[in-house]
Amino acid sequence: MSFRNPIATVRGVPWLLRLLLALASVVIVTAGIRTVAPVLSSFIIALLLAQVLTPVTLWLTRRKLPLWLAVTLTLLSAFALIGAVVAFVVSSLGDLSDRLPEYGRRLVVLREDLYLFAAGFGIDGTRLHNLNLLDAKVIAGRSAGIVAKLVSELGHMFFILLITALFLIEFAVVFAPRDRSDRAERTFLIRFGELTGDIQKYMGINAVVNLMSITGLMIIMLIMRIPFIATWMVLSFFLGFIPTLGGILALVPMVLVTLLDQSLERAIIFAVIYGILNFFLGEIVKPKIMERGF
Repeated sequence: MSFRNPIATVRGVPWLLRLLLALASVVIVTAGIRTVAPVLSSFIIALLLAQVLTPVTLWLTRRKLPLWLAVTLTLLSAFALIGAVVAFVVSSLGDLSDRLPEYGRRLVVLREDLYLFAAGFGIDGTRLHNLNLLDAKVIAGRSAGIVAKLVSELGHMFFILLITALFLIEFAVVFAPRDRSDRAERTFLIRFGELTGDIQKYMGINAVVNLMSITGLMIIMLIMRIPFIATWMVLSFFLGFIPTLGGILALVPMVLVTLLDQSLERAIIFAVIYGILNFFLGEIVKPKIMERGF
């Protein structure tokens, strides 16, 4: 029985048909990834958490703790930290919601001033009513939706932590201390361990830079007397792990609250100072630390 060479068979197909087959394959793979995206994203998050938490598990196992107990303590610590942060943010948002009626009245005044400013340039302000961008009810509704989404994701977090536990058990065995002869073989597991170490360094460096950023943010807010300092510090710390866009996403609500609580001039001053701080840390300090860390 003879078999035909598949490569030779493909090469015999016209280039246009090969292109169509390649595009069809890309469409099928993309559709498949989109279908399994919720499950796939959970596995990716669990893998990242396991890579970050593996040093804690290994440290506990070196203290003669059984592997199952080390993994359990690691996950309990991580879940307690996540739960404390979420509870703290929800409580802070509750304080913010108490001031929404006052902010709503200021939003109405700000919106009317915006209409008058637009009218000075010959723009009909009545057409801007359809935007409702400065409607307190709309902002409050969206804020409540975000909080509800965060609370609903807590149940999903249990599933992620379960997968993380499985990864931690495997990583604790794979990344256990080895002889130099084993490391010299450059196997896949050795290379994967080095990659995991680089990820841990990268996350650690980002955490250090984010701590420096929120420390500067706390000082700025204390001087300018901006409310809800703790909420903005937590938000800025976690959004700081998102390259480029994280700082912008954290800045928008802080500037809006500063605008409503104080004035437009103070909001602009805060935005400029915070932007300079983030630029200094992100473009000067962080590359220097990265250079030494790697």
